[in-house]
Amino acid sequence: MKNFEESLLAVMSQAEALELLAVLQAGETPKTIRLNSAKKAQLNPVFQQADLFSDAFQLKSERPLFAQDPAWHAGAYYVQEANSMWVGRCVQEHLSTLEGAAAVLDLCAAPGGKSTHLSSVLRPGDILVANEVIASRAAILHENVSKWGLGNAVVTRADAERFGEAGPQFDIICVDAPCSGEGMFRKNEEAHEEWSPEAVQLCSARQQRIVHDVWPALKPGGLLVYSTCTYNRHENEENVLRFERDFGAKRVIPNIPAEAGSLQLEEGMHRFYPGRTAGEGFFLALLQKPEGEWIAAKPGKKKKDAVTPVLEQLPASDWVLTQAGSSLYAVRNGAWAQIFFLSRLPGLLHPGVEVGDVFKGKWKPHPAMALLADSPIADWVDLDDQQVMTYLRREFVSGSFGQKGPVGVRWKGISIGTANALGHGLNNLWPQGWRLRNSEFQAKSLLL
Repeated sequence: MKNFEESLLAVMSQAEALELLAVLQAGETPKTIRLNSAKKAQLNPVFQQADLFSDAFQLKSERPLFAQDPAWHAGAYYVQEANSMWVGRCVQEHLSTLEGAAAVLDLCAAPGGKSTHLSSVLRPGDILVANEVIASRAAILHENVSKWGLGNAVVTRADAERFGEAGPQFDIICVDAPCSGEGMFRKNEEAHEEWSPEAVQLCSARQQRIVHDVWPALKPGGLLVYSTCTYNRHENEENVLRFERDFGAKRVIPNIPAEAGSLQLEEGMHRFYPGRTAGEGFFLALLQKPEGEWIAAKPGKKKKDAVTPVLEQLPASDWVLTQAGSSLYAVRNGAWAQIFFLSRLPGLLHPGVEVGDVFKGKWKPHPAMALLADSPIADWVDLDDQQVMTYLRREFVSGSFGQKGPVGVRWKGISIGTANALGHGLNNLWPQGWRLRNSEFQAKSLLL
């Protein structure tokens, strides 16, 4: 693509551009996973630890079928592009400078790689608001956050403007902006075919709108983490410089070591190129809101939210119960778990961990409670390899388990979900939207 090659030459030398094009055409994409340390899982030797992230591992052999690994379904690890992990690292470092509980917004969060990482780096009492405006992608985001099982996140579905209208609530906002996708060319052939200079300009304008709309939701002194998976200046450096001018924002220099292999056309704005780094194309910059700036909430247009939570504070408990419709949710007790904060969130879909609901007069515990790293479920049954794949396909699991009533189900010590135990098997409570559709897969795990 001549236009794309010309855009590369605008930001790098001819030798560097040719090197990058050769890597993109090779089509070899490294596979990296991030281990859920809260679930105390251990990997088998097909992975080697990544150099710069203690919980990240790179696959040494060909890509496995993750969907046939019960541990993947259970949130024991997440398949995440390596360079995007710098977002979580930057947020973790900024949180270490804050006093008191913090609220973090992942604005463009689906499918959930960065959100699950952010969930892992939050301190006790912090909250993550994982947001996705597209309904189908919001459902996938909720699934992945639920499976990660740390209980410190809520899921919303709202446009950036609605967060801005609600006023300054967040200490950190992450905007992984929708972009022209140049960094995904060797991973996604469609991204290459859909690229054009016009698409770049359209994406740049959309990114500006998103950041301008959400900026009022950032507290004075708060941090905006801006990222894309593209290479051109329009969507990267030029946008960041524009935000600095428009908001009077201060550029923060991220602590990214030289061995990470990133390049900087402007100080503190990091570009990650495949071939030079462990992952795909990525761009990252940090901006801090002026301390003196305080923007009141805008009146805006009142929109009906997906749920209206009714919260009940439980004395001497680690949880706050939340009722949304017929479902019961739980959120961890802490400074962030206040009625006022949750009641102001736009487009609230899932206000915490789904505990369960009552269906036809019977209690149905939701698998999200079993998937918590510190699940409070008391009664468990263990599944073998064949039974766990039957369970993940949301089918009736035959067997004699010696219990009756609501139970949690485990496989090789890993908590998977919930079921209602009968005398001859398990009535499956795995959510319909999460079910494994391939009937041929057999259990094969990357874990020891």
